[in-house]
Amino acid sequence: MRRSKTLEKLRADKLVRICGLGHYIPSFVRHAAHFDFDCIWLDLEHRTMADREVQAMLAFCHQFDIDCMVRSPTREKVQLYRY
Repeated sequence: MRRSKTLEKLRADKLVRICGLGHYIPSFVRHAAHFDFDCIWLDLEHRTMADREVQAMLAFCHQFDIDCMVRSPTREKVQLYRY
C-alpha cells in the first residue's frame, strides 16, 4: 500500500495542494499530478458518478501517484466497500 502524501504533509504542518473533481475526466488526474497537486477530492455527494467510474478514477490516481479523497454520498458499508 502506498503512503499518503496528504497525511504526511498534514502531520508535518506543511501546505497541501488539493483540487476538486465532480465529473468523470480521467485526464484530469494526470494533469493534477503533473502540476504537483497532492490530492484530488472527488465530491460524490453533490455529483453522480457510476461505481465503475469511481473505481477507474482511483486506479488513475494510483497510477499517477496522487492521493484521492472521496466524499461518499452514503455511509452504507456495502457501497463504501465498492470504492
